[in-house]
Amino acid sequence: MRLFILFLSMSCVIAYGYALAGYLSGQFGQYKENYIIWGLLVGTACGVLAMYLWKKHMDEWFEPTDEENKK
Repeated sequence: MRLFILFLSMSCVIAYGYALAGYLSGQFGQYKENYIIWGLLVGTACGVLAMYLWKKHMDEWFEPTDEENKK
């Protein structure tokens, strides 16, 4: 599951990179709206899913230490 969440996180960064590339292509010619739209949609979806899965499974991966149990 951690590897899948890592894959989702990296996909988020890559998708936002595509959105940025589509936006900056307007500086050199014509905007690529499909890059911008799909980059933002896919990047946001991957980011939200990665954060949801991380929060859901965090208790399985990180067990409280003795110091945290004493508090």
